[in-house]
Amino acid sequence: MIGLYKYIESPFGEKTYFAGANSGVGFVNLFGDFYEESSLDRLYIIKGGPGTGKSTFMRILAGRAADAGAGAEYFLCGSDPSSLDAVVLSGGGKRIAVIDGTSPHAYDAKYPGAVSAVLDFGSFWDKGILESERGRIISLAKKKSGCFERSYRFLAALSVMRRDLRSVTARAIDRKKLDAFVRRCVAALPESADCRRRFRTREAFTMKGTVSLGFPANHTLWSVSGREDAHGEVMSALAEALSAGKRSHTVFRDSVDTDKISALHIDCADIYIGSFPERPPEASRNINISRFLLPDRLKDSRNKRRFTEKCALSLASGAADALSEAGTYHFELEEIYKRAMDFGRLAEAEEKLYREITDFFR
Repeated sequence: MIGLYKYIESPFGEKTYFAGANSGVGFVNLFGDFYEESSLDRLYIIKGGPGTGKSTFMRILAGRAADAGAGAEYFLCGSDPSSLDAVVLSGGGKRIAVIDGTSPHAYDAKYPGAVSAVLDFGSFWDKGILESERGRIISLAKKKSGCFERSYRFLAALSVMRRDLRSVTARAIDRKKLDAFVRRCVAALPESADCRRRFRTREAFTMKGTVSLGFPANHTLWSVSGREDAHGEVMSALAEALSAGKRSHTVFRDSVDTDKISALHIDCADIYIGSFPERPPEASRNINISRFLLPDRLKDSRNKRRFTEKCALSLASGAADALSEAGTYHFELEEIYKRAMDFGRLAEAEEKLYREITDFFR
């Protein structure tokens, strides 16, 4: 669904990703796939309602940590790309993460006390204000939940359509030719001293539209163009060859089918491989899918593919509309919770946390 996404520029730079995805199986929290809790020196899990300052806290903390010499990875909310769901701070051999552990991206600590701690922002709100808005909060929350459930039905059906498209096109791929190509590509790359595979995602179906962070600047770009439903086959073949050839790489997951690959970064050569309808001018190399396709097999499935493509676009549009409606209820809820928050008391507590966390990097 390349043409469906609109590109947005992250205010945090190229080390920005999405922490979760509205997918064909519902909301998927991906943070645990990105970082295992035991690999962190400390994990802070924030609990609190919408509009209680979780994202703002993470933004300020990352700035303070930068002043202390730490670098940061930023993870945007998979439903609201203007909000942060997590930051991971690294420096001096230390790695600290702060995540939003509130539904739908709920996170339960694996090693409470030893690694993780819970920050309860709900302790700074006025219960009386929220109780007085009980009826409205319940009504808005139910409407929002209904919209998300509707979007997940659309996304589940979209996932089926996309799998069908991929399976039809996969039968038209010349496997020997594709495998020989990816082996040549990987053989020309420098080997990694420490071969590893990381996972990230840079696209999402959100309440503000279907968005992609695009390809990072200042990297060599290779484009995969041509039939979109075959892009995943090329990406998977490349990923397998990179692992077999001991080349470190980052796998960018598809936002609808999170077990599929939407893009790759070859870490050992600083090459980003992305999917595009046609070759962009920035691409130093283009991998056109047509060179690996058997035309006769494609011709036999043409009508089926056209029908399935139309269905897929309609379902994607339906999911986007449902998520947009969910956004109207979510942002109304945020305003209610903002009015109930004692941000003065919260700021005092946050100052102590800023010092506690940044001391790790001094």
